[in-house]
Amino acid sequence: MMFGMLFFWIAVVALVAFAARSGRADATGDGFRAPSPREILEERFARGEISEEEFEGRKQVLARHAS
Repeated sequence: MMFGMLFFWIAVVALVAFAARSGRADATGDGFRAPSPREILEERFARGEISEEEFEGRKQVLARHAS
């Protein structure tokens, strides 16, 4: 009986700590984030999915829309 209560409280504390950590990471940006359009473009170019000309053209479009 005593071990059951001990396990219960350890589980509650662990869940609260996990929830607080994951909530804080999302709020501060320390957690996972989606890649920016520029990063996606660079990855596609690095994988050879787009040519250098297409990369440069799309990069210019992104720069115009970012301003």
